[in-house]
Amino acid sequence: MVELKNISELLLAIKRLEELKSEQRMVLKFKMNDAYQSTKPINLIRNTLKEASETISINDTIISSGLSLAAGYLSEKLISSKKISKTKKVIGSVMMMVLSNIISNNAESIKNLGSSLISLLKANRENKQRNEKEEFATR
Repeated sequence: MVELKNISELLLAIKRLEELKSEQRMVLKFKMNDAYQSTKPINLIRNTLKEASETISINDTIISSGLSLAAGYLSEKLISSKKISKTKKVIGSVMMMVLSNIISNNAESIKNLGSSLISLLKANRENKQRNEKEEFATR
């Protein structure tokens, strides 16, 4: 403990302690908000998915599976009908083969496109979270 010799030193010490208290209150406020945000169910799910998607092999698998599912769904929609003609069956089969061929030949560029899209979405989400923190700090 510092020994104070006059009232001006005492007032200065009180002012410093009040500033320290205010600063510590803001830090505590931010930490409490972070703890609150991290325990929300949607954020728990997001963080889990974020950790899982950071692995490159998982990203590649997800993208490949998604593309395959999309191609299969599209070709199924083209083919499926209650009254299906032979022409439509042939066109659907050809279309399915063409789509499969395009996807398998351009898998790397499609994966790169998907990865850049995921990166863009992550950056957008991080900007939104940063703005929320700034807004919270101004309250």
